[in-house]
Amino acid sequence: MDLIDLFAGSEGTLGILLSLNLRVIPIPPACWSLIFFFSDEKEALAFAGKLKTLPAGAGEILCAEFFDPLSLSLFREAKEEQTSLAPLPDPPSGATCAILLEAASHSEEAMEEFLFSLLEISEQSDEERTWASDSAIDKERFRSMRHCVPEKINQHIHAAQNKDPRIHKLALDLSGPPDQYEDYYDLYQKTLCECEVRGTICGHILENRLHVNFLPKDYGEFERAADAASRLSDEIIKLGGCPCAENGIGKIKRPLLKKYLTAKEQALQQTIKDFFDPHHKLGAGNIL
Repeated sequence: MDLIDLFAGSEGTLGILLSLNLRVIPIPPACWSLIFFFSDEKEALAFAGKLKTLPAGAGEILCAEFFDPLSLSLFREAKEEQTSLAPLPDPPSGATCAILLEAASHSEEAMEEFLFSLLEISEQSDEERTWASDSAIDKERFRSMRHCVPEKINQHIHAAQNKDPRIHKLALDLSGPPDQYEDYYDLYQKTLCECEVRGTICGHILENRLHVNFLPKDYGEFERAADAASRLSDEIIKLGGCPCAENGIGKIKRPLLKKYLTAKEQALQQTIKDFFDPHHKLGAGNIL
C-alpha cells in the first residue's frame, strides 16, 4: 500500500494535505448520457444484467445509476421545486424506476453502434422511455437528476430533525459481489418493508454498490429504522459484503466498522493512527 491509498478515505485522521496534484484522464472522443425508464424494478434489474453481457470494443459504460420507485418520486418532487430541472421532460407515465448511464467510445461510429446495442437490450418500444444526448448541457441536466435525489433525501431528514433533534440521517452504502445485485436488492426491499419505514434504494447497480436511505417521519420510525439498519448490516457481512463501502465511516458508523473488521485489522488501524498522529489530535472520534 502506498501513501495515496493509505490517506485516501482516512477522513482527516492521519494528516492534513496542504496541496494536491491531480492527473486527469482524457475525455473520450464520443460520450453520451442516457436515462432508461422502466415499469418496475424487475425490468430495471433485468436490463442491468444485460448491460454486463455487452461485447467489449464498441463502447464502455462509465457509470450506471439505479433509481428505485421512491428515488424517482423524489426526482418528480424536485422537478416541481427547482427551476434548474425545468428543462428536463417529465418522466414518462407509468415509469417507476430508472437507470442513468454514461457511455463512451473511441469514435462516433463505434458509439452509434454501441447506442443501438443499448436500445436493443432495453427492449423499449416507447421513445419517451429513453432519454439520450451527447450535448454538454443535456448531460449536465441528466447529472442533476442524479444529484437532486440525495438532496431531497437530506431535505426530508432535516424536516424530521426539526420536529425531533434526536433524529439523524440513517444511510447504508452497501456492497456485495457484482453478480448478486438482484439478491441484495431483494434483501434491501424486504428490510424496508419489515421495518415499515420509507426508504430509497439507489446507486451503482453494476458494481452492486447500492445505498439504502431510511426516511423516518418521527422518532418511533427512526428507532425502527436504526434497528433495521443494524440487522441489515449484520446480514450483509454474513453474505460476504460490506455495510460501509463508499461514503466513509465518520462517527455514526463506527459500530459498523467494528462489526466488519477483525480484531487484528482494528489493531492494525490503531497502530497506523498512532504512527502518523501520536497525540491523537486529528479527526477526533472518526473511524476508530
